Amino acid sequence: MGKGGRPKVRLSHLGMTKLYMWIARYMKIKFIDDKKNKTTRIKSEITSWNAYKKLTNSKHWDGLVRQIYKHHKHKERFINQLTMGNDYEGLTKSHYCNKFYTHIIKRRGKDAFINYIFTKPGEYIHRKKRK
Repeated sequence: MGKGGRPKVRLSHLGMTKLYMWIARYMKIKFIDDKKNKTTRIKSEITSWNAYKKLTNSKHWDGLVRQIYKHHKHKERFINQLTMGNDYEGLTKSHYCNKFYTHIIKRRGKDAFINYIFTKPGEYIHRKKRK
């Protein structure tokens, strides 16, 4: 019997690391030291989602996608979906890029630094307090 669970996706570790670094570069992360409480906060100009959307429209996106999927079995299909879109189902590049962010990028963030990069919902969702 085999192991159960989600099947492993063969993605390049180096490519994913480069992707996280580009997202951090677009976010313009600043580390703020609080000497009184001896803690460090992270402040960024834009959220991780907006930084990712900027990255998908940049000239570096094609090279990153090729680096990430270089060992995958169906690499040409995934590269075409993430760079050009408009496949036989009629879905666009933005649809595939959004799915790539939610299913691959957010799930693979196991590093401590990567977990700091992603903006938590409490930082950008402001809810009214009920009386």
